[in-house]
Amino acid sequence: MTAMLEDPEYANIKLSISTVTVDYDALDPLLKKPVNVSITINRKSYQQVPQDITSKADAHLTNVTGKEINLRISFVELQTFP
Repeated sequence: MTAMLEDPEYANIKLSISTVTVDYDALDPLLKKPVNVSITINRKSYQQVPQDITSKADAHLTNVTGKEINLRISFVELQTFP
């Protein structure tokens, strides 16, 4: 996922991963059940995030892992003071 965010399409947005949670039962891989992945991404309040980022991330993670994934991405808006 970090590699994807470094891709030119997303690099200028400067998103950063805050948390990643992977949830599955011990038998899920044997039963070929999808793995549940939740990712929280930090973004600045003025940044626009591409609408298709979740579907692209899901495809990327499925391709890299060879496993079916149920992906959920949440965004946290960051504000800083001086």
